[in-house]
Amino acid sequence: MASNKGLVPYLDAVFPAAEIQAAVKYATTQHLKGKVVLQISE
Repeated sequence: MASNKGLVPYLDAVFPAAEIQAAVKYATTQHLKGKVVLQISE
């Protein structure tokens, strides 16, 4: 998505790093419109 500040990323889902298996399953079984992100720290 573009705005007057440049490109704005669209996040489909954010998972804690401990839930990497759930993130991979989500990314491979859902119709994604954005990125799936692993949150490493708060």
